[in-house]
Amino acid sequence: MKADFLKRILFGAFATTLLFGGANAAETDEAARAALPAGIRDGGVLKVAIMMQWAPFSYYDAEKKPAGIDVEVVDLIASKLGLKPEWIDLNQIPVMIGGVDNGRFDISPSLGITAERSKIIDFVPYFRSTYALLVKKGMAGVDINNLCGHLLAVTQGSAQVSVVDSLSKDCLAAGKSEIKTEIYPNGNATQLAVANGRGEGVMVGSAVGKYIQTQNTNLEMAPGLLDNRYTMLAMLVSKKRPELKEALMLAMESAIADGSYEAILKRLDVPEATVTPEELRRPAEQYLSLNK
Repeated sequence: MKADFLKRILFGAFATTLLFGGANAAETDEAARAALPAGIRDGGVLKVAIMMQWAPFSYYDAEKKPAGIDVEVVDLIASKLGLKPEWIDLNQIPVMIGGVDNGRFDISPSLGITAERSKIIDFVPYFRSTYALLVKKGMAGVDINNLCGHLLAVTQGSAQVSVVDSLSKDCLAAGKSEIKTEIYPNGNATQLAVANGRGEGVMVGSAVGKYIQTQNTNLEMAPGLLDNRYTMLAMLVSKKRPELKEALMLAMESAIADGSYEAILKRLDVPEATVTPEELRRPAEQYLSLNK
């Protein structure tokens, strides 16, 4: 499974070029293209602010070309719009959000829907990031949906904190022992703690967990996914550009309808991330309580 996931990710960059020829070889959806702001449609370019240090979502492959889950999905959506993506590599989320808000960038993928962001930014959902448990090699018997009384390693300031805290409160409400936690300053320290047995596991996005276990032979994914909780990742678009949001929505609906979107996620071994048409059009505020 580990080798298969890595092969699928690495094959993805080649397959995108081969099957879609970059941005413009896939069939354009004329309704989606017509909905674009005239300036973008006439310019032929979709400016994408992205972090190329976030494997398996976005990174540079061996040939220094953009690759990853986000790159493939955005490339597909751009092709539906008859556009070519222009990748702007940034590593500061506030700069990315501000740039989308002021129109410097058209979109920015792979960011969660939050109340703070929703004040100035709109969202086009495209990736249902489910939670999995990364454990020490050989300790995959831990049940992600039965963590009461277990000790988890948690990365300071991460989404794991609120998720584990909520689960622990559920344990206490059910008359069970709370989930114990040890806090670590960054992801590397958290993974090292689990690999060394100083925590029974760490909560991660399933796509990230699948990738990590291909890179760290001391860790593996426990079976199963966390029930009833996930983070909806979205392409961020400015509230000042409703025409662009609608064009992106129509392009996503076209990619869902013809199966090209689902095919990408299946090939990259993340079928659980597939967004439905209903989830695509769901108001953003309905996603804010998922990790309460």
